Amino acid sequence: MRDYEIKRGHAKKSGLLEEGALGKLMEEVFESAEAVGEFYRSSYAALTAVEARIVDAMTLQVDTLMDNGADIEAARNAHQRWNEFLFKVTGFNAKQRADRAKKKAKEEAKKAAAAEAEARPSTPTGRSAPTARPSS
Repeated sequence: MRDYEIKRGHAKKSGLLEEGALGKLMEEVFESAEAVGEFYRSSYAALTAVEARIVDAMTLQVDTLMDNGADIEAARNAHQRWNEFLFKVTGFNAKQRADRAKKKAKEEAKKAAAAEAEARPSTPTGRSAPTARPSS
């Protein structure tokens, strides 16, 4: 399961928050869709399963399953439809989504490093205590 950020105001402007709007969009892009609980399910070519739901005005949650044995043409077509779907739902193109994912990963790594540094004991000068070296 993966979360995608939706561009600010895009969900409201495009009508995605209305009942059944995501299902209609999936039908338009993948040629079929069915409601399964909170999710809409579809498939197309090498994408054997796509399940999606709008969590809130800023988040799309998606789970996909690819047919690894599909021929190149089917995989290419599925990938193009997938990018079209994500663009229509999130308002971000593939490059923008990749840039945002890199930025988010970098921020999370910084937070983790800061938390790790905070957890280390420090000396009265505020510097981290040196690590003990084994004696020879």
